Amino acid sequence: MDSLGRTRPKWVDEWMTLNEPGRIGNVEAVYNTDGLLLVVKYALPDVMAFLINKRGAEQAVKDLQEIGTIVAQRMLLVWKPDNTDPIKLLKEIKKKFFKKSKQIKGKVLEKFGGAPSKILIRDRDCPVCPEQKGEELEISEIHYCTAISGFVDGVLKHLIKEKRAPYTEANCNTVASVGSGQKMCEMIIDLKYGG
Repeated sequence: MDSLGRTRPKWVDEWMTLNEPGRIGNVEAVYNTDGLLLVVKYALPDVMAFLINKRGAEQAVKDLQEIGTIVAQRMLLVWKPDNTDPIKLLKEIKKKFFKKSKQIKGKVLEKFGGAPSKILIRDRDCPVCPEQKGEELEISEIHYCTAISGFVDGVLKHLIKEKRAPYTEANCNTVASVGSGQKMCEMIIDLKYGG
């Protein structure tokens, strides 16, 4: 059981073996043991509380975004995404890293020359937000999903750097979340094309 009284899934014990000598920091081992799922479910709430208390709400949001981006950079050492379309990419990320396959909804809000330049992502099955009522954050400006949008942001920027994406700039930000009391989680993805 964890500090919130939740029963640990059996894969957590497999993950815990990463603390054996010689395995710490092994990105491939984290990737192969569903390590991100463990971090999200068990460590993120404590990390968020620490950041809010020590860094303040505004800086905590920036820190969570950066944490997500850094984790994406590490996972991209061993994982190569199949998709460059942001909506399909987010579905791939959810299925691969969080074992969630329910459909997310993407809505193109703006276009540039026929290509999407602003996309609203809506998710009712967030892998990060609390599943039970009463576990929401007291500070509504901070979203559990911010680390996920940082992860997506990091992957999109990687695809640009590798010249695999049709866009030349990308930013992803969480704008609403179940963990902050909203009905669903929402991200905005902004894309730019050309120089």
